[in-house]
Parts: sequence; structure tokens; C-alpha cells
Amino acid sequence: MDLREPIIIVGAGCFGSSTALHLIRAGFKNVTILDKSLEIPSPDQASNDLNRIVRTSYSDPVYARLAKEAIESWKADAQTFGHAYHESGVLSLGGATTSQNFVQESYRNDVAMGSAVRLFPTAEAMTAIIQELGDLSGLTGYLNSDNGWADAGLAIRSLHSALRDLGCRFELGKDVTELVQRDGLTCGVSCADGSQFLAKMTIIATGAWTSSSFPSLRMEALAKATGQSVAMVQLTPEESKRYANVPVVLSFDDGFYIFPPTKDHILKFAIHGAGYVNPDSQGISTPRTIRTNPEDGHFIPKERVYPEFASKPIVRTRLCWYSDSYDGDWIIGRPSDDPGLVVATGDAGHAFKFLPVLGKLVVDAINLKLDPVLASKFAPDRVKDALNADPSRHGQIPARLRVEDLCTTQDYHISN
Repeated sequence: MDLREPIIIVGAGCFGSSTALHLIRAGFKNVTILDKSLEIPSPDQASNDLNRIVRTSYSDPVYARLAKEAIESWKADAQTFGHAYHESGVLSLGGATTSQNFVQESYRNDVAMGSAVRLFPTAEAMTAIIQELGDLSGLTGYLNSDNGWADAGLAIRSLHSALRDLGCRFELGKDVTELVQRDGLTCGVSCADGSQFLAKMTIIATGAWTSSSFPSLRMEALAKATGQSVAMVQLTPEESKRYANVPVVLSFDDGFYIFPPTKDHILKFAIHGAGYVNPDSQGISTPRTIRTNPEDGHFIPKERVYPEFASKPIVRTRLCWYSDSYDGDWIIGRPSDDPGLVVATGDAGHAFKFLPVLGKLVVDAINLKLDPVLASKFAPDRVKDALNADPSRHGQIPARLRVEDLCTTQDYHISN
């Protein structure tokens, strides 16, 4: 592909922004990102968040190795990503047979990669080291000191700034409604305001909005939008100081995870589970966010934290919307034989940690140079196999989001 040909990326999130970076670094001269929001990162963008886990704890060695590469890039390319990575360590927990197997396989992968890990065969062993933890009865796990978390909002803002400096163009407030095609081949996109952008290559990186915004791509069977509950409590400076050196804690038993406090003394916790779906009239799950529903789009349904903080007022909640692939694998590649179209989505709630390296996979897919094993693993036209479910959330089924079940400010004593 000629490096001077125009390339359109729809979506300024994790996949889209990382792809733009790697395209420009590969020498492409004409890269434009379109986003429906008038401001970026968008207020309801999944990656516009306080923090995200950066871990190599994967039962799949493909992701474990790629995560290790990403951590190296978080450090080596720190200025591009706003020095957002913090190496606090990550404590991975398992209880039930499936989650325990996932953690044990992850531990073996981390050991094989030479990571600084410590195995905890009992709950008592963990609480002896991290006294602040609550009741971990029935859980085992391990601590990887080479892992941590990233200030997601800072990282994505810094990346956008770096992209502008590199010559990437941003067209904001552009709600893309359809693909432009000639002779059955994609050559750009049309927007709700009547504008049209033509390109040699169009990359759809619209995250949780992919299935509902582009029903013609028929992505719903492979990945659907699911909302995941996130909440935050305000600590005092004294409380925050006591918890400043704790690791990220992630339980693959029930999906609960919690971060160390931020510099503003905010403690965030959330659930990485099956989540909630919000089907439209066509049965396609569509994100319900603070942008689509300003009054209550940040509320979460009524749903384990450090015991000391269980009764503290919650200062903020949100439903974080995934583009949730059934098998936990990303969707990267051409959804058909169309040479002008590539899809990069299906984050499944675990893509952000790969922000520094994700785009390289997409560029390889554009250039038809993606490793054949990865091309098959991420293929947009792969056949759904019920036996190949996401190993980190095996057997979980999303619930339907019901507006009447959303918590209000009174339910959670949310501070104003």
C-alpha cells in the first residue's frame, strides 16, 4: 500500500489511537481519526478511566508474551504515554476449579517468562503479607511484582497529543453511519451530518459501538456490547497513605478487582464478569452511557472491598462498556475479501494494557503480514465455538440491563 494513500480510522479509543501511532511510525503520511464525540477522549470511552490493570497473568501464552512486550513499551516509550504506568504488582486470585486452573496456568507462564512472582498456596499466606485484605477464604494466588496499573485517561490523552505532533488529523463530532462502497468494496465512510470521508483503507475501531453502528458487518454473534460495574470511594490522605503500597488485587473467582489509591486518594474497584447487555429493537446490545443518557448513564446495577471501606460513600460510578468477544480474543483483520476494510475491536475488557503494541498487530493485518496463528485467532470471520469460551470468565452469562434496577445517588450515598 502506498504510504501517501489516505487512511481513515473510525474511533479514537485504544485500538484506533494505537493503530494511528503504528501507522505513522511505519511511514504512512495521511492518517485521519474520526470520532463521534466532540471531545476526546470521549467521556464515555472505555479507556477514558482512572486506571487499568497491566498484567501478564494469562493462561494463554500468546497474551502473556504480548503483555510482557507491552510493559517493556510502557517503560521505554513512557513520554508518548504520559508516564502513566505504575509498577505496583498484581495479586491474581483463584478459587473455583476453573478460576484456579486459569491462575495456575498464568503462574506457569509468568515463571517461564522470568517474571518476579511469589506463590501463595493459602489465603492465610496472602493476608500475612497484605494485612489490609479482607476474608480470602478458599482462595489461592500469586503476586507478580513486574506488573501494575496505568492511568488510562492520562495515557490516552498523552497519546492523542503525540499523534497530533506526528501529523495525525482528528475529525471530531463525526457520527459515522455507514460505509461508502464502490463495486462492493469499501472506499470510506459517510457521517450523520452529511459529510463523507474517502480513503484507500478504512479501519473500524469503534469498540462497544461496533455491532450497533455497523450492523452490516454482522459482528453481534462474535462480540456484543456488555456493561461492567465500576465504582470509586474517596479516602482521606491518612487512609490513602496506609494503602499506597498495596498491589492491584484481581480475583478470577468472582471478577472483583481493586486498585491502590490514586494521588487524589480515590480507591476504584470493579467487576470483570459477564456484565450486562442492552439490546435494541434489532436485538443488538448498545452501550447506555453518560453521553447517551446524561441523567443516569453513569449509574450501575445493584451488586468485596477492603472491609475498612465497605461503608464509605461512593463518589462515582460508571458502566464500562466492552466490545465483548465470546472467546476473549480480539477481532483484528478483514471481515471479508474487501481490501479496503479492516476491523479492530473485540477488546473483551483486557485490551488497554496492550495500548503501546496493539496497533502493530493492526498494521500487520493491513499489510497482510500478521502471523498466521494470530490471524486465525483474531479473524473477524472465525466460527463461534461454545466450547472455546473466555477462560477468565468461563461459564458466565450476561444479564439484561434494566433501567429500574439501576442504583441511584441515594442507594450508594454518592457524594455531590
